Order: sequence, then C-alpha cells, then structure tokens
Amino acid sequence: MGRFYYILLTSILMSLIALPCRASDDVSPVQRMSHLLAQLKKNPNDVQALIDASISYIDLNDYDGAKRMASRLETVSRHDSDSVRALFYSRLLTGWASLMAGQGRDGFESVSEACKIAKGHEMTAELALADNLLGFGYINLDFNLSQGLKHYNDALAYAKAADDYKLVISILNNLSDAYLWCNDLSGVKYAEEALKLSREQDYNYGIINSLLHIIHFRLFLVRDYDDISRMMSEVERLQNKYGYLSPSEISLLKARMAMASENYTCAVTLFKESLDNAGPEAPTLLKIETFMYYSWALIRMGKFDESIAISKDALSLAMSSGYDRFSPFLLSSIAYCYEKLGNYQQAFSYLKDYHIQMDGLLILEQIKDLNQARVENEVRLNESKISRQQSQLTARGHYIILLTGIGAILVSCLLLLFNLYRRKGQLVRTVIEREKEAVLREKLLKQSLEQTRAELSEAGKNAATPPLSEDRMDDLMVKLNELMIEKKLYTDTNISIKSVAEALGTNRTYLSNAINHVFNKSFPQVLAEYRVRAAIDMLNDRDCDLPLKAIAAEVGFSSASVFFTTFRNIMGMTPTAYRNSLDR
Repeated sequence: MGRFYYILLTSILMSLIALPCRASDDVSPVQRMSHLLAQLKKNPNDVQALIDASISYIDLNDYDGAKRMASRLETVSRHDSDSVRALFYSRLLTGWASLMAGQGRDGFESVSEACKIAKGHEMTAELALADNLLGFGYINLDFNLSQGLKHYNDALAYAKAADDYKLVISILNNLSDAYLWCNDLSGVKYAEEALKLSREQDYNYGIINSLLHIIHFRLFLVRDYDDISRMMSEVERLQNKYGYLSPSEISLLKARMAMASENYTCAVTLFKESLDNAGPEAPTLLKIETFMYYSWALIRMGKFDESIAISKDALSLAMSSGYDRFSPFLLSSIAYCYEKLGNYQQAFSYLKDYHIQMDGLLILEQIKDLNQARVENEVRLNESKISRQQSQLTARGHYIILLTGIGAILVSCLLLLFNLYRRKGQLVRTVIEREKEAVLREKLLKQSLEQTRAELSEAGKNAATPPLSEDRMDDLMVKLNELMIEKKLYTDTNISIKSVAEALGTNRTYLSNAINHVFNKSFPQVLAEYRVRAAIDMLNDRDCDLPLKAIAAEVGFSSASVFFTTFRNIMGMTPTAYRNSLDR
C-alpha cells in the first residue's frame, strides 16, 4: 500500500492545480487581489469583480475571505439584473472554499445548490464548473470514485457543449488524477490529450498543468528520464515566464525526480526546501504531500525515527484541516516504521487504526467501479479524438481547396503578367533598335556634313594649291590600299578621312579629291566597300563560324543593322542570304 498512497497524494496535488478556473492566468493572486479590491471600492456591486476576488482569495488559501465575497454576491443577487449568475457563483464559490478548507459536508451542499441553479436555467458552462467541483470533492474528500467519475464525465460533456476548452483541459487532467489515485497508469492518456489541446489553443496555464500531470505519471511508469527532463525544462521555462506555480511545487517535483533516480539524500534536501518555501499561502494538500514523500525518502534511507515524526506532522495537519481521509496512508507509514524499529506494540496499534479506516472506505468496490468507468471513459476519449481528427481533416480539405484555387488564380495572373511583360519587352527592344539606328544615321549624317564642310573649307584655303597629277593620285590610292589591307584601318569604328590623310602624309582635301577622281566615290563609300570585302572574306572562310553580329563588329561596323544595310546596298543581298548561298 505504500506506493498506493504516494500516487494518491500526487493526484490530490494535481487536482488542486487543475481546479475549475482562475480569474487570470498571467497575474499573481496578490497583484490581482489588489486590483480587484480597488475596483470593488469604486463599485461594491460589481458581480464579475466579486467573482474574481473570491477566486483570488481561494488562490491565496484565504477561504474565509472567499466566503465573504461569495456572501456579498448573494446580497447583490437580490436586486441585480444579473441575479441568477450572481446567485449561482455565490453558492459555487462558497462550496469551493469549503471543499478546499476540508469542510466536505458544507462544500457538497453549496456546490449541489449551485448545480441545481445551473440546471434550472440551462447554464451549460456553469453546470460544467459545478460538476467538476463535485467530482473533485467526491474523489479527494469522500473517496467516492464512482460518484467522482460520474460528475467529471458530466462536467466534460457540458464543457464541450459550451466550447470552453480551458475547462475541458482542467477536467481531462482531473480524470487522469482519478486513475492515478487507484494506481491505473493508463490515465496518462487524459493528461496527454489535455496537453495536446493546450498546445493547439496556445494555453500556457493548461500546458504547464498537463506537463505536471504527465511528469508524475512518467515517474511511476517508464522512468524515461530524458523525456522527463525535457518536460521539466519546459515547466521551468513557463514558470520563470508566468509564475503559475509556487517555488515549493517546483522543489517538490525535483525531489520526486531525485527519488525516482534513488538519490534520496538530494531528495530529502529538496523536500526541506519545499517546506521552507511553503508559506501561509501554500495549499494544505501540497504541504501534506511534501510531508508524505519526505517521510518515504527517510524510510528508504533507514531513518525510521525521523520518518515517524514527519508522518505524524502530516497526520496532524490532515486531521486539523479536515482532510482526515489521508489518515489511512499516514497510519500505514507510521506502523511500518515502528515495525522496523522493533516496537511491535505501537506498530500493531497504528496498523489496527489503518485497517479500520480502510474498511470504511470500501476501496475494493470503488476500484471495481473505476475499472468499469475506465472503459466508458476510453470510449469517450477515442470518440473525442476521432471527432477532432475528422474536423481537422475537413478543415484541412477546405484549406487545401482554397489554397489550390488561390494558387490557380496566382499562376494565371503570373502567366498573364509574363505574357504582357514579354510583349512589352519585345516592343521596347524594337523601339530601342529603331532609336539606335536613327541615332546612328544622324551621327553618320553629321559626320558627312562636317567632312563636307571641312573639305570645302580646306578647298578654300588651298585654292591656290596646284592640283595633284595623275601619277600622284594613283600613288596615293596605292598607299591607301596598302594601308587598308595591311593595317586594316577600316576595322577602327572611329576612323575618319582626316586620320587616314595624316597616316598617308597628305591632307584630307588631296585624299578626298584623289578618291573621287580615281574611284568616283566618297571616302565613306570606299571605307564601306573595304569593310564589306573583309566581311565577305570571313563569310567565305568555312572555318569561320562567327555569328553575323560578331563579323560586323570585327570588320568595323558600329552596329549589326548598319552592316546589314550597307552589305545589301553593295552586294544586292543580305549577309544571311549570302551565307546561305555559300551553303548551297
């Protein structure tokens, strides 16, 4: 039975953490209470502020303060427009505070009244809250598993109907506690389901709460320390960011991990740290659980006297707080220690008390009820998973259809834009080519005009100069031909008659007159013929596979369009046609 009561106390702590709701998840109870009291000072009849203040008092373990706020709610309900809601929460919060204070009878009565109010007015979400509290009370105070599970299952159905995912997560964790209570480790499924839902909803309080449940299961189940350490790291990260838990709870969890790895010396140190950090606001159930694990660690270390003292402290705390249902397990631990010390009289006395209380709990019958309910719960859980998966598949199918439609529209738009861009590009390139040709023609025309003006000016200056003889002209043309052929001056795109005249040692007027006299052509015409002749030589060379644009640049043409035009004017066909004629 030793392991049994350790599991029990774990479940009780986790149930405490997973109570129905909290006024706020990201603000400490002290800060929240300060704000709420200031708000109530301005408006004493603010129903929501009174509800939140009562919950905050419960978080601070001030159960009398919670009941005072609940009493004010009952007064407000007599004349407030929201009277039904105020009356419901006055009963619910009074019962909640009573259950937490260990006053089981008063707690059950008040919460049952709240449940009747919610049923009478079809308040689905509120009914889920009341049933969840009743389940908590029956399992943790009355040890009535069948009744507790019935209320938990009813609460889960109501919470789902109200679409309150936070409450669904809380109830799933409470269901896992019920299975852990009777050493049925299959209950981890509910905590895992709660964790999955918390992550889907990005609900940080639900995540840390579900992780705590799973860690307690893992410590009894597989002892997968890597997985436990990973989850513990996430718990500490959320705790450091939001401060959901008290330092004593973190110390307790670390102590449990140390116990699982059989490092009892470290565990004892951490249990002491947890008790030191457990101030007045720490939950009574947390203190009892810490005492119990502390006692067990001392037993494993063979320190039976110290274990007895710790167990008696826990027994005294449980009975004074109303949680005397823990007495059987504490009595069993004390009896075991006395037996190990050889004090059989004391061991028999405590063992007798243990059996008396265990017989009164009807544990075996309740475990039978739990096993029967487990099948029903697993069916509901599987149905819930299947329903959620179907919803996800349906939503995913709609999402895929939507994305496909959007993708098709985008592809069509891109194709249209590409086609328009390509047509625009072609148009722009055509315009640019025409502009280039126009600029080139204008440049050539300017050069021709400047050359004519220069020749006229030179002719005026040299009017008195005697004309060249026929021999001199012929000699000048021979030199010009040699210069063009050997030095290939025609390949220079910036060549001018002036530069050629200087190269021949004459002036541009004599050179122009000689060209006109001998060839009956102008210098640009002769230059173009040299270039075309050179291009023809390259085209005739079968080893030359340069494209026509490259040949044009090679022989001195400034652009392919000028090359094509000049070649056609001189040869009567285009360069392309000429090259094709050679292939034939």
